[in-house]
Amino acid sequence: GGTYLIDMEGRVVHTWSKVRTNPRFLDNGNILDSSTDDPSRGSGFVEVDWDDNVVWRYTDIRSDYAPHHDFIRIFNKKLGSYTTLYIANKTVAQEQAIAAGCDPSGNYKDAQMDAIVEVDMDGNIVWEWWFFDHVVQDIDPTKANYVGQGKTIADYPGRINLNLPGRPVKRDWLH
Repeated sequence: GGTYLIDMEGRVVHTWSKVRTNPRFLDNGNILDSSTDDPSRGSGFVEVDWDDNVVWRYTDIRSDYAPHHDFIRIFNKKLGSYTTLYIANKTVAQEQAIAAGCDPSGNYKDAQMDAIVEVDMDGNIVWEWWFFDHVVQDIDPTKANYVGQGKTIADYPGRINLNLPGRPVKRDWLH
């Protein structure tokens, strides 16, 4: 029902009630955590101060994104301010999967692929990197991400094979 700071003798030093899933201490002494009890089905993040007051909240309202348990607050030198990086499951539609070169005989209902999202302190998305933009396949030569004549998936390190044997693209595929 909360988060507890415990000293080296096992005594509770401090408690917070508004964070309880995957809390992380920030450099400023505040705590950043997922905003829901289930980090695998999150919607955003909450930052609380020492007195359990919410000082920052972010909710990803995009219907095809589901932030989850991996996140970190960083200082973005280019922006000159703090931002939060997080991983989100991003929906891949059936048509999108086929268009990218997934095996057309597959069922890609509820398919997802992780995205790394960076949000500033005003809640603006300032950067995003989606695994789906870095895939390769060897099934359909008409697609732009086809391996090419005489090449194999192994010729593309840093790319993800959309058609891994026995591992079709599905919900939470890269987890």
